[in-house]
Amino acid sequence: MSRTSTIAVCSVLCVTLVSGCATRRQTEQLGGAVLGGITGGLISWAAFGAGEEIGIGIGAGALTGWAVAFAVQASDSYYARSAEQDATRYAGEYPVPRTTVRIREAHVDQGEVRPGAVVRVATDYSLMAFASDETVEVEETFSIRNGEETLVSFQAEAVERTVGGWYRAADIAIPLNAAPGTYTIEHTVRAADSVATARSVLVVSS
Repeated sequence: MSRTSTIAVCSVLCVTLVSGCATRRQTEQLGGAVLGGITGGLISWAAFGAGEEIGIGIGAGALTGWAVAFAVQASDSYYARSAEQDATRYAGEYPVPRTTVRIREAHVDQGEVRPGAVVRVATDYSLMAFASDETVEVEETFSIRNGEETLVSFQAEAVERTVGGWYRAADIAIPLNAAPGTYTIEHTVRAADSVATARSVLVVSS
């Protein structure tokens, strides 16, 4: 295999591995550092051959992997309302003919922060289905974006949820190299064919 082909393969491997770490619960700053170091070293070898560049690649990759694992520090969720309580609160929307998700509140606990700060983002949503005792597989995600650029993203592992009201929150560290500006936080919940998205706003100051 040519060096150019090796670079391409290693680059794809690096992105795939690091992205995989970012979408799971942060088990694993160390695991992220190890994977980042390995892939960084591979790319340096493919580009430059043996030499000090490999050490630089390993170090840079390890730092990237650690930062990805560090970005989402914690997450939690809980059952906020039973199906009956949810139906009483939002009576005009019940009953529903099929699985439907509605975001009731999208929240960030701080409106303005500096790079390196930890913010808590949260989503309160209703999971509705035809039967009040039904369970549905749900995916919950957060993305902090600046235009088309994603600064940090988090996707919880898909879980089975009982219909009713749910609360999902995550503590997310703003990267130290985040540029000052206004960022949009996208809160997304998917259940069956239903997708709901809401937005909150975060300002990163210098």
